[in-house]
Amino acid sequence: MFVAVSSRSRWPSPRLAGAVALLLFSGAGGYAVLRSLGDVAIRGPAADGTARPAADHSGSGARVPGLTRPGIFVSVGVTDAGGLEVSETARTGKSVVELSITPPPALEGATRLPRLEDVRVTADGRPVEMPDTVEVTTVVNLVQPATLIELRYRVVGASARGKPAGPGRATLSLRPALATTLGDSRTMIEVHGTKVHTLACVDLPPKRQRCGVNRNGGWRTPRLDTGSSAVVALVDLPGTRA
Repeated sequence: MFVAVSSRSRWPSPRLAGAVALLLFSGAGGYAVLRSLGDVAIRGPAADGTARPAADHSGSGARVPGLTRPGIFVSVGVTDAGGLEVSETARTGKSVVELSITPPPALEGATRLPRLEDVRVTADGRPVEMPDTVEVTTVVNLVQPATLIELRYRVVGASARGKPAGPGRATLSLRPALATTLGDSRTMIEVHGTKVHTLACVDLPPKRQRCGVNRNGGWRTPRLDTGSSAVVALVDLPGTRA
């Protein structure tokens, strides 16, 4: 059984709204400020727009939430149109019987609210019955208690184009769909398949918000508190020529 809760995810704080405004390139000055933070660009893997399996990222002896320890690991592949193909793996530490699944926050000035599509969920390897599309927080009851939750889904409406910054530049809103379920755990988010300019961990203090680092061909955040794991990514969409 699943229940939809009539609430939408919004940016929760003034400093987050400020970071979003910065990354959305509300004017030429915004881009200059971003560059002063250190606009470091690298090339990721082939821009196939798919989320890589979690096993590709674990690494030998790595302490990665969701993969080698309790928490959530989110792998995000960016499509040409700015859609997000997401693989999310969560280890709960103790058994859970209920999941709360929520789309990421809406970007400031966005014309539509983010939603999850083609949602597929397994709990300890067993398929979980739930709707294909999630537009609001949806609570799902599991048939049996589980400690390993795996989600695959597409995110639509979580990107905004940054026209003053040139063609193909986009800002992405990222957050684990299971952030409410495992709010007291740790999270790591990775973005790949495109040129990444920066990741901003907007729930952190201002001096620590530019948080992305390159790991094995993808940009990763540090380990974040899941309850404060909203991330804004500035990328060039795959297949776009300047």
